[in-house]
Amino acid sequence: MSRIAVTGGAGRLGRSLVAGLAGAGHELVSLDRAVSEAAELANVEQVAVDLTDPDAASRAI
Repeated sequence: MSRIAVTGGAGRLGRSLVAGLAGAGHELVSLDRAVSEAAELANVEQVAVDLTDPDAASRAI
């Protein structure tokens, strides 16, 4: 399967998207301002990053 980066992955819609993609067998990285304690993100790599900062976004990707 694919490795997918989801921006806003800790938000309400992002958590649903991450859960669905992970359930389909994809490897995910959730990028958001803060990591989430949500159960559906338990086995997903989470990166806390401010994507409005070009240097931080480049390092995260």
